Amino acid sequence: MKKLATAVSIGVLTLGLGACGDDNGPEQTVKTFHQALQEEDYPVFCDTLAPDLIEPLEQAADGASCAEVLEQNSDDLFDDLDQDAELEIIETTVSQDGTAATVSFTVGDNPQEELSLVQVDDEWKIGSLDPAQEPEGS
Repeated sequence: MKKLATAVSIGVLTLGLGACGDDNGPEQTVKTFHQALQEEDYPVFCDTLAPDLIEPLEQAADGASCAEVLEQNSDDLFDDLDQDAELEIIETTVSQDGTAATVSFTVGDNPQEELSLVQVDDEWKIGSLDPAQEPEGS
């Protein structure tokens, strides 16, 4: 009986860990980005961004961190944000080499948008906030 319980526990743990891999994809990054915006969690928001987006922001702010810059300017940047709008992922396209992705989504009643993502140290990061601009490295 003890061996069966151990085998079941290992099986459940293995299934759980296998599912965790899906939590690190481009869709999860967009979900985390959206949730951080809604909760005004600027460190998490900044963590979803690629270094190519963060570095110029921090340099322009005389060395203040990305989170500090966003917090100081939150009224101007996020004034029109609907805190209750739900995110719906429409489509995710990953490049053939697996280093870039595009996630199409809607938030509430807003028109469909896209975010471009890139792989940075085996994590998906938002590489461009401008849908017309391709992130570097893609």
